[in-house]
Amino acid sequence: MSLDQSTLEIVIMIVNFISCIVMITLWRINAGEKGPGSWALAAGTGTAAFFVMVFYPLIGNYAIFINNFGSLATYLFLLEGVLRFRGYKKESQRKVFIVFLLALFFVISYVNRDFPTARYLTYDIISFILLSLAAFFMLHKTHGIETAVHSISSGAFLLLAFSFAYRWFLAFSGQIEAVQVGSTQHPFQATLFLIGLPFTVGWTYGLVVAMIYRVQKRLIDIATRDELTGLHNRRSLDKNIEQIFRGSNISERHFLLLLFDINGFKAINDSYGHSYGDRILKRVAGDIQDSIREDDFAVRFGGDEFVVLMYYQSGFDMELMLERLREAVESKKILDGRQVQLRVSIGTAVYPDDGLSMDELLLVADRRMYEEKYRRQLLSEVTNSITA
Repeated sequence: MSLDQSTLEIVIMIVNFISCIVMITLWRINAGEKGPGSWALAAGTGTAAFFVMVFYPLIGNYAIFINNFGSLATYLFLLEGVLRFRGYKKESQRKVFIVFLLALFFVISYVNRDFPTARYLTYDIISFILLSLAAFFMLHKTHGIETAVHSISSGAFLLLAFSFAYRWFLAFSGQIEAVQVGSTQHPFQATLFLIGLPFTVGWTYGLVVAMIYRVQKRLIDIATRDELTGLHNRRSLDKNIEQIFRGSNISERHFLLLLFDINGFKAINDSYGHSYGDRILKRVAGDIQDSIREDDFAVRFGGDEFVVLMYYQSGFDMELMLERLREAVESKKILDGRQVQLRVSIGTAVYPDDGLSMDELLLVADRRMYEEKYRRQLLSEVTNSITA
């Protein structure tokens, strides 16, 4: 049994309407998030663009004009939503460009309303570009499970994008007739119409899943990340340490624990205020994160103390790594108009040589850190420097 054209149109109308409701709901639930507002606008515009074809018998090719303009606007709003969702800046500049493109789409759709081949040659290439860009930016700089999650919506974008590309090829090669309706249309027209179903379901479902994933990840980060610095917190360390031990035992690789604090940090808070001290902690955390490898584990342990766990690998030079971290943190930097040069003390412990538990390793590292602090005090190297 097959669906006739009118039944298929009703099904697609219902799917578009449901997509619109879902996107509006997603936007209202996540009102503070960037992206869902543009997606809701895209869903509403796309639904209206499809529904207007119901009035084709009454208004003729003006329905095609409105449909084409609304569809191009839909893909543009989808792309803008993706850019906002992925954190791309310059929104105000893009707004001006969006207005320009909407005006261009309006003119193109109006001029080509009576010329199917010309319409396909312009409408399809624009649609291909917008949808391909949306797919690209949805996947750009994603990793692991995030890539898989974002692939759902990206796959839907590419499905329709390449469908339009194929119809553009048919129009360019003269294989699509210069008629708009009727039995003489190219068979791919019906296929493209049908592809609208998985496209609508795919991008709606995919973007909802992407938003759920982001919210879930943020909740996990709230529980396991230090709010001030963005590094792992003590809870995250406690949660992951057994896995780190297990990985070290399985791979028979030692790992190094670094414990360090900022010398004289209390004096900084007393002299310049806790807000300034917080900015220094954020800067130090950034220096640490920029100096370690991707699979190393950096933790704000508490106050001005930080912990870094790193696996020994072939060619690993512990002294070189310590020097790199020390230089990064102690390098002169400008913060709120003041030149800052910090001093830190670092203690080390190696698993399993210095201990078989986290408490044992921290005890050894803490002792060595204070031994270094004492040595540097004797050498008068411990003082932080902050000058206007």
